[in-house]
Amino acid sequence: MEAGMSGIKIDGQSYSVKLTTEPIGGADGERSFLGQSDEGSNTIVIDGTMPATRQEEVLFHEMIHMAVSGLPEGLVRDLSVRVYGALRESGLLVEDIVSLVSDGNVTPDEMARLNKAAKELAEEPMKSDFFRVSEQSWDGPVFTETGGLLVNDSDGAVNRTAVHQAAAQFAGAHGGVRLRASERRSAARALVALYRDILKEPIPSVIQWCLDR
Repeated sequence: MEAGMSGIKIDGQSYSVKLTTEPIGGADGERSFLGQSDEGSNTIVIDGTMPATRQEEVLFHEMIHMAVSGLPEGLVRDLSVRVYGALRESGLLVEDIVSLVSDGNVTPDEMARLNKAAKELAEEPMKSDFFRVSEQSWDGPVFTETGGLLVNDSDGAVNRTAVHQAAAQFAGAHGGVRLRASERRSAARALVALYRDILKEPIPSVIQWCLDR
């Protein structure tokens, strides 16, 4: 991978990096995707309304997608967060990376296509072969209308697959999390507690990001 004064190069291909002036794919101003990449047009688009450090991490995320196709979304997310975090904390990144490689903002027509693509992606079924990490599968809902979580088996035990599915919905799977902002934060807080206290796993960045908004 190589960064230039405008755009980036990955495996011999030059990619244009563009920013949006509004959230991607969200209804009523709420985002459903942080970034998108398109091999057909060699374009990476990043939600330009996010903080600069989040934009940089999303750029890493999309670059991994372009460099290694077929990786599960959750794995790409974890790789980008950890690699970016290590480089940033070690002082190995130049400032304003996204500004350095950006080719400007997307046009209104491009934004319309992005929103359409985001909706289609959100409606695709989740890849259960990656998220099914428990012996017990999960077929029921994971969110109530008020942001409560339905992640327990009939014996009361927390189902790991259901918790991972809830986190995946925060990342856009199964149509995303269709809750009001306050209820979304309530669900995010509950998920943080489950990851920290029950699963003993790292808290997915997309959930922490929801709390930090």
